[in-house]
Amino acid sequence: MSIWLKLSCGLIVTGLVACAPAAAPTTSPATPSGLLVQYQLSGGIAGLSETWLIYADGRVEHSGSGSGQARQLSPDQITTVVAAMRAANFASLKESYVPLNQCCDRFLYVITLTLDGQTRTVRTLDAAPDEPPALTRLLSVINTILR
Repeated sequence: MSIWLKLSCGLIVTGLVACAPAAAPTTSPATPSGLLVQYQLSGGIAGLSETWLIYADGRVEHSGSGSGQARQLSPDQITTVVAAMRAANFASLKESYVPLNQCCDRFLYVITLTLDGQTRTVRTLDAAPDEPPALTRLLSVINTILR
């Protein structure tokens, strides 16, 4: 077989592979089993960056530059978090409550909630003017439990 024939066959195969349909994109990142809350806090004058994962079994994992730590929540604490999630009606929350003016040394919160098979990520900032009171209460519950 001539070199030109081999190159032609190689180009045809490459072209067919390139034309194959791409895998369907996922609509949200995979959620670890049993994960209720992924809570990210960043900003402030110290430039903090922390992430907590709260699981349905009460396990809490922490990573980042703050003083948070892994721990085990009690069943009552998990019940409190879930009740605050339900009260916030998280499925109806907007994706972002971050105002255009993000000044000055405030904290940014990114919270991903998973409940009843639904996952929703919401971003907000300290003293966001249009943040619903139920979201403010949810953040307060989570902050209280994690500190």
